[in-house]
This record gives sequence, structure tokens and C-alpha cells, in this order.
Amino acid sequence: MIRCSIIIPVYGRPALVRQCLDVLLDGLSDDVDAEVIAVDDASDAETERTLASYAPRVRVLRHLVNLGFAAACNDGAQLASNEQLVFLNTDTVPCPGWLEALVRYAEVHGEAAAVGAKLLYLNGTVQHAGVVICQDHQPRHIYVGFPADHPAVNKSRRFQIITAACALVRREDFDRAGGFDVAFQNGLEDVDLCLRFNEMGREVHYCHESVLYHLESASRRSRRTVHDNLRLYQTKWAPRVKPDDLDYYAADGLLRVVYDASYPLKLGVSPLLAVLDDRREHEVDWLVNIRSRQVRELQKEVARLTIVLGEMQTGGGAWPHVGGGRVEAAAFVHPPASPGLDVASPHPAPVPEAGPVEGVLRERLVDTHRRLLDEDMEIEANIRRLQERLAAASGDGLAKHTRMFVPNQYFGYEADVRAVQERVRSELPRDAVIAVVSKGDDELLRLDCRQAWHFPANDEGEYAGYYPADSAEAIDRLEALRARGADFLLFPPCARWWLEHYTEFARYLETRYRIVVHEETCLIVSLNDRAHAT
Repeated sequence: MIRCSIIIPVYGRPALVRQCLDVLLDGLSDDVDAEVIAVDDASDAETERTLASYAPRVRVLRHLVNLGFAAACNDGAQLASNEQLVFLNTDTVPCPGWLEALVRYAEVHGEAAAVGAKLLYLNGTVQHAGVVICQDHQPRHIYVGFPADHPAVNKSRRFQIITAACALVRREDFDRAGGFDVAFQNGLEDVDLCLRFNEMGREVHYCHESVLYHLESASRRSRRTVHDNLRLYQTKWAPRVKPDDLDYYAADGLLRVVYDASYPLKLGVSPLLAVLDDRREHEVDWLVNIRSRQVRELQKEVARLTIVLGEMQTGGGAWPHVGGGRVEAAAFVHPPASPGLDVASPHPAPVPEAGPVEGVLRERLVDTHRRLLDEDMEIEANIRRLQERLAAASGDGLAKHTRMFVPNQYFGYEADVRAVQERVRSELPRDAVIAVVSKGDDELLRLDCRQAWHFPANDEGEYAGYYPADSAEAIDRLEALRARGADFLLFPPCARWWLEHYTEFARYLETRYRIVVHEETCLIVSLNDRAHAT
């Protein structure tokens, strides 16, 4: 008989709580003796009523004041009666057998103080398969976005860190470590705890056979900024941790080093893992990379909309998913697969070598990816419209459901970037050199093979890292860039504020150079034409 205590920290989101508890309780087998403890961290009355409806199967500990994730988990652990503590977020959906796999793995690996599960996004790609320390000494989830059946995420093994969204922790080790550090507020508590386990001489493991779906970061709003938690982590751990991400990439065959008699070495990198951060990188590599980022952002927004709309559903039993370019309601029994073509597929067609036939194949591949990106744009536009409706509803009598919903800025910005790229494609020659007013976003420099520099820029044409102090400095920097060969100055929508802030600079442009495009999409100034604005 498997015995454990499942501790669920709760802060609002009653529909999410109901979904998690229903799936959890219905899925417990006869071989499992699990007490379920929900710690209500000063939620609203609706959440309190929701939790009360599960008595006596769920024990509820209620905080009168919101204390945060760490304190809720610590208090739940004190109330627990079993040796095995399983911490579980309300934004998870357990799959059959998840708990048995987790507990049995811990029984076999007595050296492990904590064991984490495989967590998936709703589209079936990986959200958590272990956490690594990267070369900048920051912790990050490894293999995010990989397919769930990839060999690299289907091997149970040791890591320095696992997420506490679903984690089994031995009570003895938890008590010895002092529990979660309440100095962290809804972020990096699990990282800190795992690193303390390591210092104690105990291990942290990942169990790939325990699988859950995870609506990442949907269950709780942080009361402290990410910056504050990161600063605390950096002070406490960054100087001491050992980067290990490259070790896993090499062990999993995704990073290879070929040694020769002399340098430079030859590196082999799987396209699943990385693309070159170089302006000369192949266009297909770039398209696959940007597509992966878009899919991740789309998936996060789908999760957020799922929560908001789920709370607005009567009874909380229906959950929306994206399908066919629109948001539909569907009973959430199993997380929906991606509709149509697998947009998250990490296996793009191989890029052939150059040659007459191969060149045609490459063009077709690029065109295929562009058409897929267009489909994503349609989905993004529909999500954006839905966001705007929810934002309007939050000020129109539905605030208690939407909690003053604010649209994600990602989709509007991405649409602006694509509009700028299309305008440049149609208006400027391919041999043009373009200075782009930006804040260092390299996507704004991808202008169909046209050479582009950040403005303001350093001597290498890279973003300088700061804005001009005044209009005089902006003018000097512009003329220096023009002397180096810049033909046009481009203002994307996110940089139009320059024209209001640097008024003398704006007047200088109007009186000295010709404006070739002046619309909401962008403002483009020709630095070679000494004419009045048109």
C-alpha cells in the first residue's frame, strides 16, 4: 500500500482548484492511501466554498492572511501525517499512474530527498524535465518545448533542481532543511530548497514516468517581482552553484565536440537544441527558432485564457482550447492536442546543400514555414481580440471573474514587428542599410537580407545599451551612423515616443531629410535625400 500526504497550496482560482481536485481524487487507485491537504492562503469566499465542498476527502487549513507559496507548503507539511510529502500545484492535471510512479521511484532511490515529475504543456510538449544551472549561473528548465517522447526527457536521473509544481519530498529531509524559505515569494523557493538538499549531501531526481499537465504559473500571482526573487537567489546561490547544462546536452547526444590537431574545434549542435546567434545564420534556422518562440508564447496565452474563461463558465466544468484559429469550449477530459499540423514539431525537414535542385527545395521549405507563420498570425489575432474582449469585460461588471484582465503585450508587439518587416520589404531596396530605433531586439533587424543596425548603436552596430541624453546627442549619433553608411532611419511603433521626447531631433529630421513612410506601421526617413518631408 502506497502512503503519502498530498499538499496543495491554494490561492483563488476556484475553477482551477475544482479541476485539479476532481482529476486527482477520481484517479486515486485502491493501492494508494493518500491524505489530501489543501492550504487556503487567504483566498476569496468562492474558493473557500469550493474547498469546503470536498470535505471530508480533503482537509483544509485556512490562512487568514496571504503568506505566499512557501509558507502555505510549510504549514501543510506540518499538518501532514505521512513520511512522503507530495507538493502539488492547483494548475496541474495529473495523468493516470502519476502518483504511484513518483512514490515507487522514491522507494527505490533512498538517496533522493526530492523527486520531480514530467510536466507537459497542453499541446503535449515538455514544460519540466528537470532544472539545470546554465553558464550564466541561472536556473532554467531543461528541454522546454521538446516533444514528450524525445529520449532526452524519457530517462529518470539526477539533477541539481526540480520544480515544486509536483514534487515528492521526504519529511525527514524537508524538516532537516527547514522547509521552503519564506524569503522567496512565489518564485525560486523550489530552486533554493533543492540546492540546500544538495549541500546536505542528499540528491534530487527526476522521474519521467510520473506525468502531469501543467498550466504554468496560472495558479498564483506573485506578490514580489521576479527581479526581487532573482536578486535574492543571486546573492545566496549564484557565486556557489556549478553550471551543468552542457553536461546534459552532451550526455543526451545533442551537443558534440570534434577534436582536431589544432583549434578551432568543430561543434555539432542539434537543431532541437540551438541555432547560431549570428546574422549569417541560415534563414531556415531562424524561421524554426522564431516559430518555436511563437508556439511557446501561444501556449502560455492559451493556458492563461483557459483559466480566465474557465472561471466564467457556470459550474467550472468546461475548458476552452484553441482549434482551427478560434477559441472553442470543450470538456477537459484529456488535454487537447494541437489542431491540424503539429506546429510544435521539433523535426523540421533537413536543409539540403546548395545546388540548382537543392535551391528550389530550400525555397519551398522556407515558403512552407512562412505560410505556417501566417497561420500562427491568424491564431494570434484571434487570441488578441479575445483578450481585448476580456479586458473590456473586466470593467463592465465582470471584474470578479476576470480580475481586471490585462491583455498580453506579446501579441501586439509581434504583429507590429511583422508589419514593419512587410513595409520595409515593399518600400526599400534590398541593398539598403537601415538604422532601426530599438531597445536591442534583434528581430527588428531581420529585414529580408537588408543590412540593419540598432540605433543608438556602438562601434560594431550593436545596441548601445542606453538612450541619448538629449536631442543633440541623438543627432550626433545619427550623423555618425550615416557617415558609416546608413541609408535609412526606421522608427517602429514601439519607438515613436522618440519624436515626442527628443523634439529637436524630430525637427532636425523633418527639416533635413525626406520621410518616405509615415504611417502607424512605422516611420522611415531617407538619410540620403536632402528634401522636405512629404
